Formats: sequence, C-alpha cells, structure tokens
Amino acid sequence: MRAAAFTRSNGQVLRTVNILRHKYVSLQDVRCAVERDMDEQQYLDCINFLSEAEYIHLRGISSKQPASLADADYMQLEAKVSERGIRLLQGELSDKMVDT
Repeated sequence: MRAAAFTRSNGQVLRTVNILRHKYVSLQDVRCAVERDMDEQQYLDCINFLSEAEYIHLRGISSKQPASLADADYMQLEAKVSERGIRLLQGELSDKMVDT
C-alpha cells in the first residue's frame, strides 16, 4: 500500500509542478496544492525522488541558483519540470515509481 501511495503521490506532485511548465513554482505553493492528499514527509519524499530522478529542477528562490533539498529548507526552494519530466508526463518515458 505504501509503495502504491508513493507512486501516486510522485505523479501528483510532478503534475502540480507542471502546471507552470515553463516557469519555476515555489515548493511551498506546491505543498499547499497537495496538502489534503499527503502529509509533509510524504511530500518531501516525493520532491527528493523527483529531483534525484531528474524529473524536476530545484533552485533557491532568492539566489536563483541550483539547490538540493538536502541542503535547504524546501520553503526556500522552487521547482520546474525538466525535459526528462516532460517526456515522462507525455508518455515517451515510463517509470513504475511515478503514476502519470
């Protein structure tokens, strides 16, 4: 059950970030959009997976420099779907860990 929930959550977070596909969106705003469906730890697990799998790019809001969830508070970060993430959402790639 946990694995299925993680797969669904990954897809939900990726689709939410994709709403502004060509622009960065703050991770705090994404969190607000999905908070009814997952707790904060689940959300952070998804952000970590999606960034490590290179489906999203993360950067600091104020610095505009690439950043890692491991090194910054997620409320200070923003995300944008990567080329690889767009390919996944469009069905060109498949990943059993992301329900698209």
